[in-house]
Amino acid sequence: MSGAESAVATGTRPVHDKVTLLAYAGISSWSWFVYAFGACLALLRDQQHSSAAVAGLHGLFFAIGGVIGAIAAPHAAARLGRGLTLRLSILGVCLAIAAFLIPGLGPIATISLAFVTCFFGNLIMVSSNAFIASHQGTATAGALTESVSFAALMGLLAPLLTGFLAGTVFGWRSGVAVSIVMFIVVETIRGANTKGFGTAGQVITRKQGGALPTLTYWALIAAMCYVGAEFCLDFWGVQLIHDNTGMSDATSARGLAVFLGGIFVGRLVGTKLTEDLPTERLLRVCIALGIVMFVITWLCHATFVLFVLLFLTGVSFALIYPLSAARIFRSSNGLNDRAAGASLAFTTAAIALAPFALESLTGRISVHSAFLLVPILLAVSLLVVIVRPVAEPVKMPSEQ
Repeated sequence: MSGAESAVATGTRPVHDKVTLLAYAGISSWSWFVYAFGACLALLRDQQHSSAAVAGLHGLFFAIGGVIGAIAAPHAAARLGRGLTLRLSILGVCLAIAAFLIPGLGPIATISLAFVTCFFGNLIMVSSNAFIASHQGTATAGALTESVSFAALMGLLAPLLTGFLAGTVFGWRSGVAVSIVMFIVVETIRGANTKGFGTAGQVITRKQGGALPTLTYWALIAAMCYVGAEFCLDFWGVQLIHDNTGMSDATSARGLAVFLGGIFVGRLVGTKLTEDLPTERLLRVCIALGIVMFVITWLCHATFVLFVLLFLTGVSFALIYPLSAARIFRSSNGLNDRAAGASLAFTTAAIALAPFALESLTGRISVHSAFLLVPILLAVSLLVVIVRPVAEPVKMPSEQ
């Protein structure tokens, strides 16, 4: 990190000060929109009377906007400071979401707004994650695990509330609009002073710090492979459950919620593991366990057992992303904002590409066989983690 910044954590236990909790809240607010957005696309398609291909463009342009936002974020933070970047990005997100929710818009308008929304959303994510890494230091792995555990909770609640409100007089738009309310609360608590999140000149530019280390790109590849595997399940898991058990799509969707619930529980209880165990070893175990659990789930055809296995698969997946993100920061030699930007660009691309690759495979082989892409991606991630390890944070004498 730059000389103007110093970490508040001296060990591996995160410090829960006001600025850290606000960073968590901002990430959670964005996560609410992301998951509510996914839940509302089918409803939006029905209202617009558009084809599946046109509806799918929302996700594609959402991802493209996110990649561009992730790339732009370090430059914005260097010029404006993370604090002001966060404030302006949250304003941009709220305005874009509000416009997206205007009834009667056609596909061109909503696709364009999806692009703009994720552009600003990833500015928020990059600035927040870079702040957490700089602020927490050696406790980054635990802090990131906590932040994504709240994000996983949003992944459970946002689709449920959006789906419920869709059948009421309030409509699905009110479920998506919750994210605007959350952002307003965050900014109200943050108040006028944004300097605690970083001011102009604190972020190390490419001219000052040089290129990201080669090791960072290996860490990015490992994270990208995992994220691709997870989102194959997030986007197509309902179809796998349906094919394995013959359940209706509605019932199969509950099975996917069980998987997401496993991720939430795993992250909720896993923070302590990141404090007590070597994070590189823990990551390897989690990926290996994730491969085993998914393969067992893939082979299962009994409904109740499959639901249990999906939960356990979610638990085994839970720590892989935050530990992968933490090792990206550890490998970056203090270039936290650029590492965060590259991380979001790589993983957003994975969210778009991996499910698309799985969908393409289903045109040639069965859906069940196409899901072998998931353990293959996990295996590549594990191989990269083993072959290109990243040094652990040095513990203080009191912790050893």
